[in-house]
Formats: sequence, structure tokens, C-alpha cells
Amino acid sequence: MLLFTDGSVHPPSKTGYGACLIAETAGVPAAGRQHEVLVKRFENTSSTRLEIETLLWALSLIKPCRITIYSDSQNLIGLPGRRTRLEQQHFCSADGQPLHNAALYREFFRITDRFDCTFIKIKGHRRSLEKSGLDQLFTLVDRAARQALRAARA
Repeated sequence: MLLFTDGSVHPPSKTGYGACLIAETAGVPAAGRQHEVLVKRFENTSSTRLEIETLLWALSLIKPCRITIYSDSQNLIGLPGRRTRLEQQHFCSADGQPLHNAALYREFFRITDRFDCTFIKIKGHRRSLEKSGLDQLFTLVDRAARQALRAARA
């Protein structure tokens, strides 16, 4: 299974929209799949929080399975590699203060532990000529999140 997630946030209002696309295989073309993209509004969020919140919401929509997760968020993609250090430091900074997103990071690990996850960083905002089929699927999600935010602000 493939999962594409992205988010778009309006920092002054701390409101954002997360979007996801769940696909059985990579072989299905992006054309005509806009209706499969799901969008959700998130309050009191930031760009870092929104990417994780969107992933957790998307994973709540499916049963645990082997899944490849595509995101353009370096923070999201890097979390599994930071897990050991975060847990050893009890999700605290070097000076012992709890990390701002500690609870969200704990939830991320709790939920992703139920899946067999592979995380892949996808480069967002490529030129059309440079886009692979996976990039095109990600573009649907990226566009949906940005359009939802624009529509809400209009």
C-alpha cells in the first residue's frame, strides 16, 4: 500500500489542512484520481505538527499493513531515525525541557509501530517534465491541501 501526505498551514491563524491519498499500487496514473484525495482541517497547528497530524489521521483510516509513506517533510521522514535518541532523552531537550511536540512524537511512534512502514522523501514542487508517476500522485495531495487552505481563507 502507498500513502501520500502533505499539509498546508496559515501560521498567523494556526489553521492548516492535511491531505492524503491512499493507493493500492504505484501503477495507477494520477489523472482522474483527484476525487480520491481526502482533506481534513487542523486547528492550533504549525507546519511541523501538521505533517505529523496528517500522517496519523491518514493511518487511522486504514488497517495496519505494509505501507510506503511519501512526504516532502524532512522532519516526518527523519523521525524514525531519531527515535532512539528521543526515547533515551525522554523526549526532552539537552537542558531537560520537554520537547514542544513530545506528545505528538510519542503518538507517531505508537501508531507507526502497528504498521510495517517505509518512509520516502519526495521532492515537492518539481516541474511537470521532471515528475514521475509517484511525483504526480504527490502533486494531487499537495495541491488539495493548498487549495483547501486558500478556499478557507477566501
